[in-house]
Amino acid sequence: MPEHQHTAAHIEQFTRAIQLISDSIRATLHTEIKKSEVKLTMQQFTILNDLASLGPITISQLAERMQVNPATISPMIDRLEKQHWVSRGRLSKDKRIVYVILTDSGKQVFTTIDEKWKKNLEKHLQSIPLHTIEALTHDVIQCTKLINMEQDIESES
Repeated sequence: MPEHQHTAAHIEQFTRAIQLISDSIRATLHTEIKKSEVKLTMQQFTILNDLASLGPITISQLAERMQVNPATISPMIDRLEKQHWVSRGRLSKDKRIVYVILTDSGKQVFTTIDEKWKKNLEKHLQSIPLHTIEALTHDVIQCTKLINMEQDIESES
């Protein structure tokens, strides 16, 4: 069998390994959120993360990123807004478009949890040689690019 042909077992093993990594990373983040003094869900943290990395975006864009209906995001934004972690505003000439904006308070909450989480994750990964982490990172990025490219081609058909 040529090296580039993958069996169903290979694909299953690969997807299971990626899922295990994702679950482990998510579990360390969940632990950090629970240890924090703020009441925050994983979904709310994801919203803060998106706003911190992307800047102001619309509810529709957030919903698309989280792969949920915009009606699902609105109540989450409402709760974040009550905590003064986000605000809504109009940032363009088109006044119909409402953006969700990370406030200074929201940025502080996000940064505090994110930094603790990454330090905790770093502690767990210390026993893995740096070259292994770099190779894994490279390979996962390559796989993601190939999968996304294939999805783009299929959606164009």
